[in-house]
Amino acid sequence: MIEKLRYIGKGEYIMMIPMRDMTDYDLAVIALRTGQTHEEIIEELTSRPNSIYVRSDEYYCQQCDKKYKSWAALNKHELTHTAELTQTVDEDNDDA
Repeated sequence: MIEKLRYIGKGEYIMMIPMRDMTDYDLAVIALRTGQTHEEIIEELTSRPNSIYVRSDEYYCQQCDKKYKSWAALNKHELTHTAELTQTVDEDNDDA
């Protein structure tokens, strides 16, 4: 089964919603229980300010929460954080 929602585990607990990655099957079970469509459920679970889910086809930087559409783009972005950290450490070593 294809993962639709990725559990990020920071934020509020939602009753009757599993605290793990969710697949089409999980969304179908919730849809039967609530009478909502899959897209309505995904929108509701990912649009909250303290959401515990993100869409699996979106990638977030854990340092600054910027959103990217591919793993490669996220990796490239994270390298900028690494470069900034390395530069800061080098400057601190030069001052000592």
